[in-house]
Amino acid sequence: MESAADAEDLRVALGYSQWNLYGGSYGTRLGLEILRYRPETIRSAVLDSVYPPQENFHTGVFATFSRSLGALGVACDAQPSCVAAYPDLPGTFADLVARLNAAPVQLPIVNLETGVTIDYLPLTGVDLTIIVFQLLYVTSAIPVMPALIGQSARGDYTIVSRLTSALITQDLPGDVPLISQGMQVAVQCNEDATFAHAREFVAARDSHRPVAALAYSPLFNEAILDICASWGLKATSPAQNKAVTSAVPSLLIGGELDPITPPSNAREAAGTLSRATVVIYPHGGHAPSVGSPCLVSVIAIKPTDLNGHT
Repeated sequence: MESAADAEDLRVALGYSQWNLYGGSYGTRLGLEILRYRPETIRSAVLDSVYPPQENFHTGVFATFSRSLGALGVACDAQPSCVAAYPDLPGTFADLVARLNAAPVQLPIVNLETGVTIDYLPLTGVDLTIIVFQLLYVTSAIPVMPALIGQSARGDYTIVSRLTSALITQDLPGDVPLISQGMQVAVQCNEDATFAHAREFVAARDSHRPVAALAYSPLFNEAILDICASWGLKATSPAQNKAVTSAVPSLLIGGELDPITPPSNAREAAGTLSRATVVIYPHGGHAPSVGSPCLVSVIAIKPTDLNGHT
């Protein structure tokens, strides 16, 4: 609510009577809260990769990642060349994770400009799970995922090595981290994590054992509740966990293979947005409007011309 109030102060300072909202990922959560807080000031809203307040991604991530892997397998099965080369991707992935946890391999880290190996890192099934999870965020990386899983299962880790090397050796200006872990935990403790009980974390990962390694991240482990408690943070209001109702023209976008905010989130949020249009981007990852000329053109359409389609 405080961030929504800050946005309202910004609108007033800028002198706008109404404005158009665009939010991606967590920005959709804030966008929905602004719709709840000051709907009369919003002309239209674009919400890409929807994170509605009634959904808890801390416990829901296991089902969402499993669904994403299943959808990747279905997409591969629909292409004769892909299914011939990499049959049963979800099963192959589960077997590979188990094998790597039992016997990690040494993954070469390469300078991609020179081709020289600069280090080796042990690759476990936990590591691979997290790597695949993160890569499924990236729409442009999704076409290579069947080969990454299938070739790794055959002992060829070239694709994993190159992608991991690119991630580790990339230079960030001033070595600034992409995410402030402290701020993320503080926000999530107040808005989402503490609406779940520890037993729900356990049940969620036990129901999706092939991706249970995600629980090694504090965000997806009941240990986050201990962090919240030690910081004196808790859910501020039950109302913050309720669906947002609005008649503001809204465009909701989902990536078909998004491993963290599934397409069902967009449809669910649209259920209480009476003038919502839902677009699901085929084979898209997280925030697929970034880098998609097609989706950018859809976003540019006047909201009054959308008229609530799916």
